[in-house]
Amino acid sequence: MEFLTAIEKYTQLMPDIVPLSNGGIQLEWFVGDYEVEVEIDPNPSNPIQIYFECSSDGRSVEIPVNDLGDVSGIASYFEELR
Repeated sequence: MEFLTAIEKYTQLMPDIVPLSNGGIQLEWFVGDYEVEVEIDPNPSNPIQIYFECSSDGRSVEIPVNDLGDVSGIASYFEELR
């Protein structure tokens, strides 16, 4: 919930929520050519992983997020979903 609250100002879109076999969850946003996936591991010592892809220009990136409340480093990926 802390992560969703932090990204709320960058996107108003609700993600699809997918359970993972390790007990975690994956949040998924798909808009046009853009895809953002956020994997949240149930182990609090593991960082959140974010995956961004744009199929029209081939960009893709995977980034660990260590601070759930500070999403400034990944905000641009959510802004592209607009």
